[in-house]
Amino acid sequence: MLPEEKLLAALRQKIETSLAWGPMEQWTNNDFEVLSDRIAEATTTTLSTTTLKRVWGRVAYASQPSTTTLDALAVFAGYEHWRAFRASQTEVTVAAPSIPRIASEDAPKPESSSGWKNYAWPLGIAAMLALTLLLYQSFAPASAPEESSLPAIIKPEDYHLSFRPVTTGVPNSVVFSYDAGKAPVDQVFLQQSWDERRREKLDRNGNVHTSIYYLPGYYRAKLVVGNQIVAERELYLRVEDWVAAVSREPVPVYLPIEDIRQNGQLAIAEKQLLDLGLDLQPEPPVTVLTNVGKTEGLWSNDFTFQTRLRHDYATGAAACQHARVLLLLKNDAIIIPLSAPGCVADLSLYAGGKSYDGRNTDLSPFGIIGDNWLDLSCTGKDGLLTFRVNGKRIFQVESEESPKEIIGIRYEFSGMGSVDELRFGNSSGKIWVEEF
Repeated sequence: MLPEEKLLAALRQKIETSLAWGPMEQWTNNDFEVLSDRIAEATTTTLSTTTLKRVWGRVAYASQPSTTTLDALAVFAGYEHWRAFRASQTEVTVAAPSIPRIASEDAPKPESSSGWKNYAWPLGIAAMLALTLLLYQSFAPASAPEESSLPAIIKPEDYHLSFRPVTTGVPNSVVFSYDAGKAPVDQVFLQQSWDERRREKLDRNGNVHTSIYYLPGYYRAKLVVGNQIVAERELYLRVEDWVAAVSREPVPVYLPIEDIRQNGQLAIAEKQLLDLGLDLQPEPPVTVLTNVGKTEGLWSNDFTFQTRLRHDYATGAAACQHARVLLLLKNDAIIIPLSAPGCVADLSLYAGGKSYDGRNTDLSPFGIIGDNWLDLSCTGKDGLLTFRVNGKRIFQVESEESPKEIIGIRYEFSGMGSVDELRFGNSSGKIWVEEF
């Protein structure tokens, strides 16, 4: 294995360990979609499922990953960039002590068995010295630690974090202002969301850091010194209208919403993607429809969500017609997967703070999407989340987390899809009906 390949293998192992999803060979297509989402959230760089499968050897590919891909994976693993990860591995290698090869196959062989006696005298001296040192350490009076070795006290009131979005809508650069001048160590980070792996190293003596966000949503930025959070701020990126995009690295391809809104529906057509020069095969792109900021006041323990949708592309590798509907919450989400009937093993439902994997959970009721319209609903009440398709209850889970505010909605289609109706409400009569 070449040195760069060994480094990439080590980076993959770090990511696999942090995910704790089990052997990579058992990962499903949905797992790679979830990983793509997490990397996008943590790095603002979108790596397609095809790219991730190539990195993990699930898809044959001759060339090496691009610098953009390597940097995104390294940042996701907690490093500043790929070079920083490579340097860390080099440091570990250099620091590792070498082991003397005594009496190995390449070493001179003793002429007889008595040759071992040649080592007895120096080994005896070494043992006596070690015993003397051990006795001295055991009975010698303990000395006070030097002042420089005492742990520094980190006071949150000594630090500052604020932000300012440059514009409205997306893409949007956010300018963070911070003060970490009293940090006792050079380990100062900006953590951009709930995910601890989404960290960017800051200059301890600096005061400005800028990041680009490509999709609207809710983020909770944290200023971190060492491993201690010293300041937190809510970053809520709303939009006035729907955002339509094709998930693509490193920047999504935005679609004019006036072209998507047709005949009282939101619909992404095949011709629109082809006109932009986007390939639909062998791996169909993931298209996204999202709206954030119009459901404020609705909470996950008292809401009703209803929608009507359809998958519009089932050619080639899109035969499974994968789709997901995400109810975006503050610091969380309810993720509803859909597919053709034969592909439910790849599905993964996330609701109430718990994940349900199609490999060990019967998610066959969600294998119902196809060329026809379907009605999907989700209700949160009394700690229960109930899912229905075409009026029939198909799944119910008990929430394991405290109520959270619903801040938006996102539709994802492998290929293209359409949305015809959307309605949110609660028991107090608050209703939001979207007229496309």
